Amino acid sequence: MAAPDDQFYRDTPIELPDGTLRCQRHFLEVCGKCCVDYTFMREIIGEAEEEDEEEDEEEEQPPDEGGP
Repeated sequence: MAAPDDQFYRDTPIELPDGTLRCQRHFLEVCGKCCVDYTFMREIIGEAEEEDEEEDEEEEQPPDEGGP
C-alpha cells in the first residue's frame, strides 16, 4: 500500500550519472516530504574531481633532471 503524499516516509536515494543523489520517490535533491538533503554530495564530488585533476597534472610534468 502506497503512503499518502502528505505523510513522512523514509526514502531510498538514487544516484544520477553525475554522482549526485536524489530521493527516489520525488526525484529531488532536497526533499521536504522525505526529510532528506543530498546536497552534501556536490562537495564530495567536487573534492574528488580536484584530487583527480592534481594527480593528472603531476603525471603530465616531466621529471627534474637535476639542473646545471
